Amino acid sequence: MFIVAHQLVCVRAVTNEEGMLEQPDAYSLGNFASRHGISRSKVYEEIRAGRLTARKIGDRTIILTEDGKAWRESLPKVPASRPASAPETQVTEAF
Repeated sequence: MFIVAHQLVCVRAVTNEEGMLEQPDAYSLGNFASRHGISRSKVYEEIRAGRLTARKIGDRTIILTEDGKAWRESLPKVPASRPASAPETQVTEAF
């Protein structure tokens, strides 16, 4: 077991029997933002819009791992880019 400090918030990292890091049960807003590559402002925006569920523990606001997963799964998918199609050719029948 070891401690990872990030943005003045400590998260305890626990390893399982195989020595793999386990996901924490919850994230601070700063840790959630960092892990997802978004700003804290965007996290607050998602919470205000009702797309991301946050919970309070005293003065702290946290996001449970399962709430984060539900938020990620609700994000719109980027459509696959279509390959450039060949120019349409007009077919004429010759008699």
